[in-house]
Amino acid sequence: HRMMAAIIVSLQAKETAFIANPGYVLQDGTVQELDKGVPRTWASEKGCPKFGFFSGTYFAAPEKRSWKTRVENLQTYARWTIDSRITAQDVSWWSSLADTNDDVILFVEVMRSTYPKGGLDEAFQKIDGGEGGNGEVSLREFESYCGRINNNWFSGKQKTDRFRSIFRYLDATQEGSISIQEWSQLHSVALELDRQASELYHFMIFLKGGLEEAFKWLDSDEDGLVTQDQWQSKLRESGYFGAGRELYFILDRTNDGSISIDEFM
Repeated sequence: HRMMAAIIVSLQAKETAFIANPGYVLQDGTVQELDKGVPRTWASEKGCPKFGFFSGTYFAAPEKRSWKTRVENLQTYARWTIDSRITAQDVSWWSSLADTNDDVILFVEVMRSTYPKGGLDEAFQKIDGGEGGNGEVSLREFESYCGRINNNWFSGKQKTDRFRSIFRYLDATQEGSISIQEWSQLHSVALELDRQASELYHFMIFLKGGLEEAFKWLDSDEDGLVTQDQWQSKLRESGYFGAGRELYFILDRTNDGSISIDEFM
């Protein structure tokens, strides 16, 4: 465990990344604050504490990923044999929906529905001011664009704070702007959403034979609507372990706390 912590802290320095919400709990349960971040001395196994529990979330901007370092780590510590002809461009980077802000997931869907042809790339260009953009989106540009979004998912008094949270998520380098490389994180979120949706679709077909039959099964009180409690209860009952919670939010396009047959289909 000390070796793994050292690898992560060492990688952080090489990729100029950051570890969000770092936590360190001593053996006796005492919480040791890491207000200034993870100590640099932890970049070596000898410099890591011998006892306790360390946690955190690793963030690195796509353009900062050190392919060379990651390959070396895999070969050294995991004993992987990696073909030297493989480059970073050959790798499909994926995002875990469980570690992704719910609003980021919803934002991806809003952008994809708003720009069905150009998708997320067109969305970036629009937010960046069109063809005359500079290739980076500032907080001001992002807030200006998002303020014009008219969608049931993003409404209410917390709208501005929610969009700022999305901006902070995308600004992995914390430089105050979003590069096209940082924006590309949304592509990996979209890929994982599509994969999870496909898995759930095939699971429902396998389980009930069709979507209409699956909806009737989910609608346990037969009122024509599926609540989140019904959804989670039925999926748990069936043994489904995918991203059910995240997919429920996506299906509830009216954001009224229930899914109709039309939304489900």
